[in-house]
Amino acid sequence: MTSVEQRRMIQDLARYVRSMTRDERFAYDMMVKRVKDDEDLDALTLRMLEAMHANFVPRRSKDVLNDAWRKLTGGNDRKGSNE
Repeated sequence: MTSVEQRRMIQDLARYVRSMTRDERFAYDMMVKRVKDDEDLDALTLRMLEAMHANFVPRRSKDVLNDAWRKLTGGNDRKGSNE
């Protein structure tokens, strides 16, 4: 995993800090400090980061996003339609 991916995952988790347990919060804070100091995360920390990211950050499918966009715009976003 590249450092860019690690930073992105940590930034994604920043929104969910309030819903973390005390131990998860401590681990997250340590990860933030290590990334801020440009240190590499070890294998255990990487697995913990990936598990926390999978647990807290919801994955949305493209269909869900398209449905939300259709509701927001009130129209049909298909190409070639004349509506």
